Amino acid sequence: MSKLQSYFDYYEKHYNPKSSPWYKSSNETFAIMRAIQERLPSIDVFNETEDKKDLLEKSFQKSNQNEIDSIQTFLQRFVFDQKNGVGNVSQGVVWASEPNPHKEQILNNATPELIYQVLSSRSKEEVLLKTNELLRSGRGYHAVQNRLMRILFPNEFAAADATNKFDRLVNILNNKLGVEINGSSLLEKHTDLCRRIDTEDAVLRQMFTWDLFYMLENEFTLKKAVCYYGAPGTGKTYRTSKEAEKLIDAQRILIGKDIESEYSIKTVQFHPSYSYEDFMEGIRPTQEGGLQLYNGSFKQFCKENGKKEINLYTQTDFLNNPNFKDVNYDLSRIKISQLDIKEKEALALKD
Repeated sequence: MSKLQSYFDYYEKHYNPKSSPWYKSSNETFAIMRAIQERLPSIDVFNETEDKKDLLEKSFQKSNQNEIDSIQTFLQRFVFDQKNGVGNVSQGVVWASEPNPHKEQILNNATPELIYQVLSSRSKEEVLLKTNELLRSGRGYHAVQNRLMRILFPNEFAAADATNKFDRLVNILNNKLGVEINGSSLLEKHTDLCRRIDTEDAVLRQMFTWDLFYMLENEFTLKKAVCYYGAPGTGKTYRTSKEAEKLIDAQRILIGKDIESEYSIKTVQFHPSYSYEDFMEGIRPTQEGGLQLYNGSFKQFCKENGKKEINLYTQTDFLNNPNFKDVNYDLSRIKISQLDIKEKEALALKD
Protein backbone atom coordinates (compact mmCIF):
# COMPACT_ATOMS: atom_id res chain seq x y z
CA MET A 1 0.00 0.00 0.00
CA SER A 2 1.30 3.47 -0.86
CA LYS A 3 1.92 6.05 1.86
CA LEU A 4 -0.66 8.30 0.22
CA GLN A 5 -3.30 5.59 0.57
CA SER A 6 -2.17 4.96 4.15
CA TYR A 7 -2.82 8.62 4.95
CA PHE A 8 -6.26 8.40 3.35
CA ASP A 9 -7.19 5.26 5.30
CA TYR A 10 -6.04 6.92 8.52
CA TYR A 11 -7.98 10.06 7.66
CA GLU A 12 -11.19 8.14 7.00
CA LYS A 13 -10.88 6.19 10.26
CA HIS A 14 -9.61 8.79 12.72
CA TYR A 15 -10.71 12.23 11.44
CA ASN A 16 -14.42 11.33 11.35
CA PRO A 17 -14.92 13.35 8.12
CA LYS A 18 -18.40 12.00 7.38
CA SER A 19 -19.79 13.83 10.41
CA SER A 20 -18.58 17.15 8.98
CA PRO A 21 -21.15 19.67 7.66
CA TRP A 22 -18.89 19.97 4.62
CA TYR A 23 -19.44 16.29 3.81
CA LYS A 24 -23.21 16.72 3.96
CA SER A 25 -23.33 19.95 1.96
CA SER A 26 -21.02 18.56 -0.74
CA ASN A 27 -23.19 15.48 -1.20
CA GLU A 28 -26.28 17.68 -1.48
CA THR A 29 -24.59 19.92 -4.05
CA PHE A 30 -23.41 16.98 -6.15
CA ALA A 31 -26.94 15.52 -6.04
CA ILE A 32 -28.45 18.76 -7.35
CA MET A 33 -25.97 18.85 -10.24
CA ARG A 34 -26.57 15.18 -11.10
CA ALA A 35 -30.34 15.76 -11.13
CA ILE A 36 -29.92 18.67 -13.53
CA GLN A 37 -27.64 16.71 -15.85
CA GLU A 38 -29.92 13.65 -15.87
CA ARG A 39 -32.93 15.75 -16.92
CA LEU A 40 -31.23 17.90 -19.52
CA PRO A 41 -33.40 18.12 -22.63
CA SER A 42 -32.01 17.34 -26.02
CA ILE A 43 -31.12 20.79 -27.31
CA ASP A 44 -29.89 21.49 -30.80
CA VAL A 45 -27.55 24.41 -30.16
CA PHE A 46 -27.55 25.26 -33.87
CA ASN A 47 -31.33 25.36 -34.22
CA GLU A 48 -32.33 29.04 -34.18
CA THR A 49 -36.07 28.34 -33.91
CA GLU A 50 -35.77 26.30 -30.73
CA ASP A 51 -36.29 28.24 -27.46
CA LYS A 52 -33.18 26.86 -25.77
CA LYS A 53 -33.43 29.11 -22.71
CA ASP A 54 -36.96 27.91 -21.98
CA LEU A 55 -35.99 24.24 -22.40
CA LEU A 56 -32.96 24.62 -20.15
CA GLU A 57 -34.80 26.44 -17.37
CA LYS A 58 -37.63 23.90 -17.39
CA SER A 59 -34.96 21.26 -16.81
CA PHE A 60 -33.73 23.22 -13.78
CA GLN A 61 -37.23 23.39 -12.32
CA LYS A 62 -37.90 19.67 -12.73
CA SER A 63 -34.65 18.81 -11.02
CA ASN A 64 -34.65 21.06 -7.98
CA GLN A 65 -38.18 21.93 -6.86
CA ASN A 66 -37.65 25.51 -8.10
CA GLU A 67 -34.49 26.06 -6.02
CA ILE A 68 -32.81 26.74 -9.36
CA ASP A 69 -35.32 28.03 -11.89
CA SER A 70 -33.23 30.19 -14.23
CA ILE A 71 -29.75 30.62 -15.62
CA GLN A 72 -29.19 33.44 -13.15
CA THR A 73 -30.11 31.32 -10.10
CA PHE A 74 -28.01 28.47 -11.51
CA LEU A 75 -24.97 30.76 -11.65
CA GLN A 76 -25.76 32.19 -8.23
CA ARG A 77 -25.88 28.70 -6.69
CA PHE A 78 -22.79 27.22 -8.33
CA VAL A 79 -20.58 30.20 -9.23
CA PHE A 80 -21.37 33.42 -7.39
CA ASP A 81 -22.15 32.21 -3.87
CA GLN A 82 -19.07 32.53 -1.73
CA LYS A 83 -19.96 29.22 -0.06
CA ASN A 84 -21.60 27.05 -2.68
CA GLY A 85 -21.70 23.78 -0.72
CA VAL A 86 -18.39 22.29 -1.84
CA GLY A 87 -15.99 25.17 -1.23
CA ASN A 88 -15.49 28.69 0.04
CA VAL A 89 -13.93 31.13 -2.43
CA SER A 90 -13.03 34.52 -1.04
CA GLN A 91 -11.50 35.99 -4.20
CA GLY A 92 -11.85 35.63 -7.97
CA VAL A 93 -15.20 36.60 -9.49
CA VAL A 94 -17.00 36.47 -6.15
CA TRP A 95 -17.57 39.88 -4.63
CA ALA A 96 -19.57 40.55 -1.50
CA SER A 97 -20.50 44.06 -2.57
CA GLU A 98 -22.92 45.22 -5.24
CA PRO A 99 -22.98 46.35 -7.97
CA ASN A 100 -20.47 43.82 -9.28
CA PRO A 101 -19.56 44.47 -12.94
CA HIS A 102 -17.81 41.10 -13.16
CA LYS A 103 -21.02 39.29 -12.30
CA GLU A 104 -22.81 41.27 -15.00
CA GLN A 105 -20.16 40.28 -17.52
CA ILE A 106 -20.52 36.60 -16.62
CA LEU A 107 -24.31 36.81 -16.88
CA ASN A 108 -23.87 38.31 -20.33
CA ASN A 109 -21.54 35.45 -21.28
CA ALA A 110 -24.02 32.84 -20.03
CA THR A 111 -26.00 32.07 -23.16
CA PRO A 112 -28.30 29.01 -22.98
CA GLU A 113 -26.13 27.30 -25.59
CA LEU A 114 -22.98 27.79 -23.49
CA ILE A 115 -24.59 26.65 -20.23
CA TYR A 116 -26.02 23.59 -21.99
CA GLN A 117 -22.58 22.69 -23.36
CA VAL A 118 -21.00 23.07 -19.92
CA LEU A 119 -23.59 20.75 -18.38
CA SER A 120 -23.89 18.16 -21.13
CA SER A 121 -20.30 17.51 -22.16
CA ARG A 122 -18.44 14.60 -20.55
CA SER A 123 -15.09 15.85 -21.78
CA LYS A 124 -13.14 17.68 -19.06
CA GLU A 125 -11.04 19.44 -21.69
CA GLU A 126 -14.11 20.76 -23.51
CA VAL A 127 -15.84 21.85 -20.29
CA LEU A 128 -12.68 23.64 -19.19
CA LEU A 129 -12.71 25.65 -22.43
CA LYS A 130 -16.42 26.42 -22.07
CA THR A 131 -16.04 27.56 -18.44
CA ASN A 132 -13.22 29.81 -19.64
CA GLU A 133 -15.73 31.43 -21.99
CA LEU A 134 -18.34 31.66 -19.23
CA LEU A 135 -16.12 33.15 -16.52
CA ARG A 136 -14.18 35.54 -18.72
CA SER A 137 -14.70 38.84 -16.93
CA GLY A 138 -11.39 40.67 -16.71
CA ARG A 139 -10.70 39.21 -13.28
CA GLY A 140 -8.94 36.08 -12.00
CA TYR A 141 -11.35 33.18 -11.70
CA HIS A 142 -9.23 30.00 -11.45
CA ALA A 143 -10.42 29.05 -7.96
CA VAL A 144 -14.07 29.58 -8.95
CA GLN A 145 -13.53 27.58 -12.13
CA ASN A 146 -11.92 24.68 -10.29
CA ARG A 147 -14.74 24.67 -7.73
CA LEU A 148 -17.30 24.39 -10.55
CA MET A 149 -15.26 21.64 -12.24
CA ARG A 150 -15.23 19.72 -8.95
CA ILE A 151 -19.03 19.66 -8.98
CA LEU A 152 -19.19 18.61 -12.63
CA PHE A 153 -16.43 15.98 -12.32
CA PRO A 154 -16.32 15.09 -8.60
CA ASN A 155 -14.07 12.03 -9.01
CA GLU A 156 -11.35 13.81 -10.91
CA PHE A 157 -10.68 17.07 -9.07
CA ALA A 158 -9.02 17.75 -5.74
CA ALA A 159 -10.45 20.23 -3.27
CA ALA A 160 -7.55 22.67 -3.39
CA ASP A 161 -9.34 25.21 -5.60
CA ALA A 162 -6.72 27.96 -5.70
CA THR A 163 -3.87 27.16 -8.08
CA ASN A 164 -1.16 28.11 -5.58
CA LYS A 165 -2.78 25.92 -2.92
CA PHE A 166 -2.81 22.93 -5.25
CA ASP A 167 0.80 23.58 -6.28
CA ARG A 168 1.83 23.58 -2.61
CA LEU A 169 0.08 20.24 -2.13
CA VAL A 170 1.83 18.74 -5.17
CA ASN A 171 5.21 20.00 -3.93
CA ILE A 172 4.80 18.66 -0.41
CA LEU A 173 3.68 15.27 -1.72
CA ASN A 174 6.89 15.11 -3.71
CA ASN A 175 9.13 16.40 -0.91
CA LYS A 176 7.60 14.49 2.02
CA LEU A 177 6.29 11.26 0.46
CA GLY A 178 8.27 11.03 -2.76
CA VAL A 179 4.97 10.99 -4.68
CA GLU A 180 5.35 12.76 -8.03
CA ILE A 181 2.05 13.96 -9.46
CA ASN A 182 2.27 13.67 -13.23
CA GLY A 183 0.73 15.87 -15.89
CA SER A 184 1.60 18.72 -18.20
CA SER A 185 -1.47 20.72 -17.17
CA LEU A 186 -3.38 21.48 -14.00
CA LEU A 187 -6.22 19.33 -15.31
CA GLU A 188 -3.98 16.30 -15.75
CA LYS A 189 -2.39 16.75 -12.33
CA HIS A 190 -5.77 16.86 -10.59
CA THR A 191 -6.78 13.66 -12.38
CA ASP A 192 -3.51 11.90 -11.55
CA LEU A 193 -3.73 12.78 -7.85
CA CYS A 194 -7.34 11.59 -7.58
CA ARG A 195 -6.68 8.25 -9.29
CA ARG A 196 -4.02 7.46 -6.67
CA ILE A 197 -6.59 7.57 -3.85
CA ASP A 198 -8.61 4.37 -3.81
CA THR A 199 -12.18 5.15 -2.73
CA GLU A 200 -15.63 5.24 -4.29
CA ASP A 201 -16.60 8.25 -2.18
CA ALA A 202 -15.85 11.35 -4.27
CA VAL A 203 -16.69 13.74 -1.43
CA LEU A 204 -14.37 11.96 0.98
CA ARG A 205 -11.56 12.06 -1.58
CA GLN A 206 -12.02 15.78 -2.14
CA MET A 207 -12.07 16.54 1.59
CA PHE A 208 -8.96 14.43 2.10
CA THR A 209 -7.00 16.30 -0.58
CA TRP A 210 -7.74 19.50 1.35
CA ASP A 211 -6.74 18.12 4.77
CA LEU A 212 -3.76 16.17 3.43
CA PHE A 213 -1.63 19.32 3.21
CA TYR A 214 -2.13 19.96 6.92
CA MET A 215 -1.49 16.31 7.77
CA LEU A 216 1.91 16.55 6.07
CA GLU A 217 2.73 20.16 6.92
CA ASN A 218 1.03 20.30 10.29
CA GLU A 219 0.05 23.36 12.27
CA PHE A 220 3.14 23.19 14.48
CA THR A 221 5.55 23.28 11.56
CA LEU A 222 3.54 26.10 10.00
CA LYS A 223 2.80 28.22 13.07
CA LYS A 224 5.03 26.84 15.88
CA ALA A 225 2.12 27.08 18.30
CA VAL A 226 -1.61 26.42 18.25
CA CYS A 227 -4.10 28.07 20.60
CA TYR A 228 -7.55 26.75 21.48
CA TYR A 229 -9.78 29.05 23.48
CA GLY A 230 -13.22 28.78 24.97
CA ALA A 231 -15.18 28.40 28.17
CA PRO A 232 -14.19 25.73 30.72
CA GLY A 233 -15.56 22.28 29.98
CA THR A 234 -15.85 22.73 26.20
CA GLY A 235 -13.33 20.02 25.34
CA LYS A 236 -10.13 22.00 24.74
CA THR A 237 -7.89 19.58 26.65
CA TYR A 238 -9.49 16.55 25.01
CA ARG A 239 -9.12 18.04 21.54
CA THR A 240 -5.50 18.96 22.23
CA SER A 241 -4.61 15.37 23.16
CA LYS A 242 -6.38 14.01 20.08
CA GLU A 243 -4.62 16.48 17.79
CA ALA A 244 -1.28 15.50 19.35
CA GLU A 245 -2.03 11.83 18.63
CA LYS A 246 -2.82 12.68 15.00
CA LEU A 247 0.51 14.50 14.63
CA ILE A 248 2.37 11.50 16.04
CA ASP A 249 0.46 9.07 13.82
CA ALA A 250 1.11 11.20 10.73
CA GLN A 251 4.84 11.01 11.46
CA ARG A 252 4.59 7.24 11.92
CA ILE A 253 2.94 6.88 8.51
CA LEU A 254 5.60 9.14 6.99
CA ILE A 255 8.48 6.93 8.18
CA GLY A 256 6.64 3.69 7.44
CA LYS A 257 5.86 2.65 11.03
CA ASP A 258 2.64 0.95 12.14
CA ILE A 259 -0.01 3.02 13.88
CA GLU A 260 0.17 2.16 17.57
CA SER A 261 -1.98 2.89 20.60
CA GLU A 262 0.84 4.22 22.80
CA TYR A 263 1.72 7.90 22.80
CA SER A 264 4.16 10.00 24.81
CA ILE A 265 2.01 13.04 25.55
CA LYS A 266 2.17 15.23 28.66
CA THR A 267 -0.47 17.77 29.61
CA VAL A 268 0.63 20.73 31.71
CA GLN A 269 -1.76 23.31 33.09
CA PHE A 270 -0.13 26.72 33.52
CA HIS A 271 -1.64 28.90 36.22
CA PRO A 272 -0.39 31.86 38.29
CA SER A 273 1.31 29.69 40.93
CA TYR A 274 3.03 27.43 38.38
CA SER A 275 6.73 28.34 38.27
CA TYR A 276 9.86 27.64 36.28
CA GLU A 277 10.89 25.19 38.98
CA ASP A 278 7.65 23.25 38.48
CA PHE A 279 8.28 23.03 34.75
CA MET A 280 12.07 22.48 34.54
CA GLU A 281 13.66 21.74 37.90
CA GLY A 282 13.98 23.32 41.33
CA ILE A 283 14.99 22.82 44.94
CA ARG A 284 12.30 21.74 47.37
CA PRO A 285 12.30 20.89 51.08
CA THR A 286 12.23 17.24 52.12
CA GLN A 287 10.31 15.65 54.96
CA GLU A 288 13.59 15.36 56.85
CA GLY A 289 14.01 19.12 56.85
CA GLY A 290 16.66 19.27 54.12
CA LEU A 291 16.66 20.47 50.52
CA GLN A 292 16.57 18.33 47.40
CA LEU A 293 16.72 18.97 43.65
CA TYR A 294 13.47 17.85 41.98
CA ASN A 295 12.71 17.41 38.30
CA GLY A 296 10.00 19.59 36.84
CA SER A 297 7.28 18.10 34.65
CA PHE A 298 9.08 18.86 31.36
CA LYS A 299 12.47 17.55 32.50
CA GLN A 300 10.89 14.40 33.91
CA PHE A 301 9.02 13.86 30.64
CA CYS A 302 12.29 14.15 28.71
CA LYS A 303 14.10 11.77 31.05
CA GLU A 304 11.37 9.12 30.81
CA ASN A 305 11.32 9.27 27.03
CA GLY A 306 15.11 9.41 26.94
CA LYS A 307 15.11 5.93 28.44
CA LYS A 308 13.25 4.73 25.35
CA GLU A 309 15.97 6.17 23.15
CA ILE A 310 18.65 4.44 25.20
CA ASN A 311 16.75 1.17 24.81
CA LEU A 312 16.59 1.81 21.07
CA TYR A 313 20.35 2.24 20.86
CA THR A 314 20.96 -0.84 22.99
CA GLN A 315 18.55 -3.07 21.07
CA THR A 316 20.14 -2.13 17.75
CA ASP A 317 23.69 -2.46 19.06
CA PHE A 318 24.40 1.26 18.77
CA LEU A 319 26.63 1.23 21.83
CA ASN A 320 29.04 -1.20 20.17
CA ASN A 321 29.49 0.99 17.12
CA PRO A 322 33.10 2.31 17.33
CA ASN A 323 32.09 5.54 15.58
CA PHE A 324 29.56 6.15 18.34
CA LYS A 325 32.23 5.72 20.99
CA ASP A 326 34.45 8.25 19.22
CA VAL A 327 31.81 10.97 19.68
CA ASN A 328 30.94 9.91 23.23
CA TYR A 329 27.60 8.41 22.11
CA ASP A 330 26.38 11.79 20.88
CA LEU A 331 23.92 11.02 18.06
CA SER A 332 24.06 14.61 16.78
CA ARG A 333 27.77 14.26 15.95
CA ILE A 334 27.78 10.93 14.14
CA LYS A 335 27.52 10.85 10.35
CA ILE A 336 24.82 8.85 8.60
CA SER A 337 27.51 7.09 6.58
CA GLN A 338 28.97 5.74 9.84
CA LEU A 339 25.78 3.87 10.78
CA ASP A 340 25.15 0.29 9.73
CA ILE A 341 21.99 -0.91 7.97
CA LYS A 342 20.12 -1.90 11.14
CA GLU A 343 20.93 1.41 12.82
CA LYS A 344 19.62 3.32 9.81
CA GLU A 345 16.44 1.27 9.85
CA ALA A 346 15.93 2.00 13.55
CA LEU A 347 16.22 5.73 12.88
CA ALA A 348 14.06 5.54 9.71
CA LEU A 349 16.93 6.84 7.58
CA LYS A 350 17.44 6.14 3.90
CA ASP A 351 20.75 5.44 2.21
